[in-house]
Amino acid sequence: MEQKQEDTVTPIKKGETVTIQDFADITVTGNKISKKIEPSKPGDFHTLYESKETDSTFFALVIKAKNLGTEEIKADKIAEVNLKFDNKYDYDTFSTIEERGGEDFTYTNITSVDPLKTGTLYYLSEIPNEVAKSDKPLKAEIKIQDKVYEYTIR
Repeated sequence: MEQKQEDTVTPIKKGETVTIQDFADITVTGNKISKKIEPSKPGDFHTLYESKETDSTFFALVIKAKNLGTEEIKADKIAEVNLKFDNKYDYDTFSTIEERGGEDFTYTNITSVDPLKTGTLYYLSEIPNEVAKSDKPLKAEIKIQDKVYEYTIR
């Protein structure tokens, strides 16, 4: 993800809502580092993401996105998220979105968020345990349309 200048990055904090005119209200609701990532209200049969590797774990950034437009937004077009560890290591993420009131996950490429509805998106990355356990800086760069926001995890 190339940036023109560093000053185009806007810090965003947990619980803070960023409004992108006629597009969406975006709120980072939290993050999680765990071997297993599940939806917020797991149903009897639900998808989960689990690291099978002994030397890695999952990172999840959770974002709520309210569609402020007049047409549906493809869930995979809402944001792109990239993790940056120790200001030099980059980790890409992939996204999933909650469905059925948080009971399950589904694919963002087949799901849309309707006008004035809110979707809960998870941006996931399998990261080395060294990154998970370290106290070195870990940040998420969140690209929404042409703006970049930075969420500090630690």
